[in-house]
Amino acid sequence: MALVAAMPFSEGERQIQRLMNPSLREDNPTAPTLTQQAAFALNNFPLIALGALDSHDRPWTTLFGGSPPLAQPLGDSIVGVQANVNAESDPVIEALFDGEQLYVDGQVIREDGPGKMIGGLPIHLETRKRVKVFGRMIARTLVKNPEDGRIGTARLFFKVEQSLGNCPKYLNTKHIVPATPNPQVVSTGNVLSLGAQALIQKADLFFISSSNYTTDMDTNHRGGPPGFVRLLQPTDASGSTSIVYPEYSGNRLYQTLGNLQSTPRAGVCFPDFETGDVLYLTGTTETLVGSAAAAILPRSNLAVKITITDSRFVRQGLSFRGVPGERSPYNPPVRPLASENGLTSTLAGLQGAVKDANSATLTSAELLAPTVGRFTFTLDRPALIHPGQWVALDFSDELDIGYSHMRDDDPRSLNDDFVRTFTVSSTPPYSSSASSSAQEVAPSTSFSITVRLIPNGPATSFLFRHIPRASSSTTSSRRPRLQSLTLPVRGFGGSFSLLPAPPVQAIPFVAAGVGITPLLGQLSAVARASTPGAPRTVNLYWSLHRADAPFAHAVLREWREHAAKKSAWGRVVLFLTGGSAVDDEEQDRVGEEVAALQALGAVVRMRRMEKSDLLGQRGEDGAAAGDIDGDAGESSRRWYVCASGGFRGRVRAWLEGEGREVVSEEFDF
Repeated sequence: MALVAAMPFSEGERQIQRLMNPSLREDNPTAPTLTQQAAFALNNFPLIALGALDSHDRPWTTLFGGSPPLAQPLGDSIVGVQANVNAESDPVIEALFDGEQLYVDGQVIREDGPGKMIGGLPIHLETRKRVKVFGRMIARTLVKNPEDGRIGTARLFFKVEQSLGNCPKYLNTKHIVPATPNPQVVSTGNVLSLGAQALIQKADLFFISSSNYTTDMDTNHRGGPPGFVRLLQPTDASGSTSIVYPEYSGNRLYQTLGNLQSTPRAGVCFPDFETGDVLYLTGTTETLVGSAAAAILPRSNLAVKITITDSRFVRQGLSFRGVPGERSPYNPPVRPLASENGLTSTLAGLQGAVKDANSATLTSAELLAPTVGRFTFTLDRPALIHPGQWVALDFSDELDIGYSHMRDDDPRSLNDDFVRTFTVSSTPPYSSSASSSAQEVAPSTSFSITVRLIPNGPATSFLFRHIPRASSSTTSSRRPRLQSLTLPVRGFGGSFSLLPAPPVQAIPFVAAGVGITPLLGQLSAVARASTPGAPRTVNLYWSLHRADAPFAHAVLREWREHAAKKSAWGRVVLFLTGGSAVDDEEQDRVGEEVAALQALGAVVRMRRMEKSDLLGQRGEDGAAAGDIDGDAGESSRRWYVCASGGFRGRVRAWLEGEGREVVSEEFDF
């Protein structure tokens, strides 16, 4: 067995390690030679990303692909790479041939002295394996295609000085097949064209190269869900496009980030595996840590911003295509920019809040339906909570088990900050000195949240474990005990309020499932806004699964028993979904549920909500007709919608298509 001396960390790597981790790594697994693992990868993997510096010391990255072997070990840590390439507009080919690639057809160019640095990443996306190599050029040649000089065959020879195997995290699988390049440069410069922007917005991976001055170079992969790289547009005509991406939890070597500490420049390659298009860009970098990262990309503790100094968007510039397969189970959800919606913007500010500034202690928990629970907390310090706001609770002390390199049993937890937002469903107190129209909220000492259990959701599963469970031996004088739980409160935010509302009697509100929660704490506020000559009510159109019928029953019963809420309750139409009864016993049970809801004043439909339920149907004379009264849909221009995903989109399209204004807030993040 060959023994090699351990390589030291660079000063840049040490700097970022000290920023991110109080206990520094002592072991650097990078080998100062070509390992057997790297040799196997070079000989068998269908893709290889290469990075090089141009004549201005700007890094660029390219990606070669096709049928292996693209590269072969030649002995003594020397590697040969042969690939079909874009001979005219690939910036790495241009950098390696000093911009003279059009005039070196077939010539072998040998290095005098230390060769050009080259970073390499052989990668196999089907098996999620990759190996990094770094070396210096020995010789190179480029043979142009005699029928099309835009493409050619490159042969590169370099001696490997470092190699390191990388983990399979964040690699989305793809099957690679060869293709013939047909390169056409579409756009260049520091402002990205619409086509280049679209490529970034759909990309689920990119390749990045960085250097430690002129002594070291690193080429590696960054992956995530499609859209994980966000675009920052220039603020004026002289500005540049920037991109920002989160640095997910890794091996804590910080080789790329270490280079960016010493030499803040990066070259990036975005391939489009479907079309063969490719975007090359180079730019200056800023490593964002802690609150600086969260201010741009909420829920990120580490991110990189690249301000583009030059780019090339090339149609069909790649010599391969990729058939997508499974996405990595380690991919976190896309993290939108703080500027992209109100929720993420507010969360960005809360991320820097002092963790122990306030806390909430669980005082009651009850199951309203099989997967819906209500949880009431007492605050350590009173807080102003306006109707329709949400609370951000920090579960990290309870759920975060600390750093792990890999965690196959719970891969998403590696990049989870365990901060969750829930709509406050309780009614806040109002100042006794305020008039009904003033709606002046007083500080709250407690609040409630109404939550749906999310399958495999760590935070909601944890909360539901705190609901007392009655046993067969439990008596009325001896109830199950509530488990003790205190959570840090990161803050309250949001502004999904029904008031002030346009001067109409009925306010239409569309909800799906627990999308009812913003309304639960606002009915009293609607009642307070009523005057003798202008009463205010809410017309509710609520879609929910049949299994959640007990939840609807609990909500409606509470509204009937509360005088102020009862006065603000207009029309309630429930749409129960989830299939029809399969036998007589179940049919009877469904009938009992429907009768109980109807007894509380609800109109019940055993089907999905349709457009005509909200807006009515037009007859030949243009008059509204259909299942509902049509008053709210006809007289109110503003509708309130709280739902997630496709249902929210459908309802918004229905309403906006008829000229209605839709007020909603993003609760999917």
